[in-house]
Amino acid sequence: MLVLYGSGRANGNTATLTKLVLSQLPAGSVEVEEIDLRKLENKFGGCSSCYGCQKVGNYRCVQKDETAALINRLPEFDLVLFASPVYFFNFSAQTKAFMDRLMALLKHEADGSMSTPLARMKFAYVMTSGGDENDSGVETAKVCAGYLAEFAAMPPPQFFYRGNCVDIAREIAGDPSLAAAAAQFAEELVK
Repeated sequence: MLVLYGSGRANGNTATLTKLVLSQLPAGSVEVEEIDLRKLENKFGGCSSCYGCQKVGNYRCVQKDETAALINRLPEFDLVLFASPVYFFNFSAQTKAFMDRLMALLKHEADGSMSTPLARMKFAYVMTSGGDENDSGVETAKVCAGYLAEFAAMPPPQFFYRGNCVDIAREIAGDPSLAAAAAQFAEELVK
């Protein structure tokens, strides 16, 4: 499993909630690699729309930066867990900039069809917000994730969301049901 942290704060609510989920994974069920997208070089701050990925035709981003190197490795993973706070009614900029580069993993064929290694992968999301589910923008992120999954013929995305976050570490300590919900989500991830 690849875990991509897309928050502006390394130890904020989203990272804390994600660590809780990871701590609930069944022992030995999955190998986990964690990447902080804030620290990942992304030369263009997203996709440059060079279409070099379409010319080489082997599901590779042709740019020379750390994001391309990670995008090119993505098909090695069966599961990618995006950890993003809701910033201004959608995914954080760090998360969205990485997601835009997924274009390299889609190949538009001459007959009009599309192929992608994403079809065999599962994407899941841990998200937090200051507002609740009805007014924070998490619903926009869910729609975007659903469109991506449908377009790439992927399984439907899974979400673990906590709204109205002030101090998630304190909430975890004071609410055992949150750990139980994280354990259930973790179990579903590795099925």
